[in-house]
Amino acid sequence: MATPETQQKPRRARGDQTQFFDNPMEETLLSMVMALLGEVSVLRDRLDAHERLLTAGRPVDPASVDGYMPSEAEEAARQLVRQRMLRHVMRPIRDRLLPEELKALNRDYRAIFDEVQGGN
Repeated sequence: MATPETQQKPRRARGDQTQFFDNPMEETLLSMVMALLGEVSVLRDRLDAHERLLTAGRPVDPASVDGYMPSEAEEAARQLVRQRMLRHVMRPIRDRLLPEELKALNRDYRAIFDEVQGGN
């Protein structure tokens, strides 16, 4: 069991903290959701490593999971999962809370991104 001396304090980013909401409770809830999303993402990557190690008949222990290095294709698949998860979690904010100006700006950025991707 962890004692107060061995417990790590949560780390905070230095510098300006972007605020999305005027209400401190809403801001706190968003921070909590984003922290949980990060934890779920790590868990998904670890589960993926477990599954791939098992499929390959390799030993599954904490060290092998920690040391697992996904191939480029596996990492690309993980990135797609992360993007889908982020879009899903952020959908209510994107669809209901963002001002129209930000939605328009997002469409402009998306058009630029599509143009750049199409040029490759």
